[in-house]
Amino acid sequence: MKNTHLPWLLTLLSIFPMAAAAQRGPDPRVSVMATALRRGTASVRYDAVRSIALLKEKALLNRYIPLLQERLDDRHPLVRAETVKTLARLKLPMATQVLIRALKHNSVSVRYLATQALGKEGVAAALKPLEKVLLDKSPAVRREAMNAIRRILQKIDKQRSGLVAG
Repeated sequence: MKNTHLPWLLTLLSIFPMAAAAQRGPDPRVSVMATALRRGTASVRYDAVRSIALLKEKALLNRYIPLLQERLDDRHPLVRAETVKTLARLKLPMATQVLIRALKHNSVSVRYLATQALGKEGVAAALKPLEKVLLDKSPAVRREAMNAIRRILQKIDKQRSGLVAG
């Protein structure tokens, strides 16, 4: 999708400093983004999802995760795919939990991308849920689950060997 809305959304999100917004109550950026994510065209929703990954304020990012979770059920497959990628980029525990829940999603592409993301991050908490994904009806998802489990176990082994050597 063409990113014609991304600069506009980033400008809009940078208008209100976090400290000032916190003093007034709910952050207006969240409601603006919610509107873009829920009512925008597919390209606006796609760009809105992408723009969330570019934000730097961790406290604010957690407020966007429920909105991202909603987009996992977006009617447009590219929006769903970008949502999984954005959740992975955030590297926040709350986002990781959404990715783990996405392993049971109806969409094969969402399950596949969530499996891939959890493997790349090496999230040890995802091992048990990924074991269940080994029984997925999609061969591609099952194969990616095996790869993800392997990556996570390699990361754990690497961490343990670093502790032993140190």
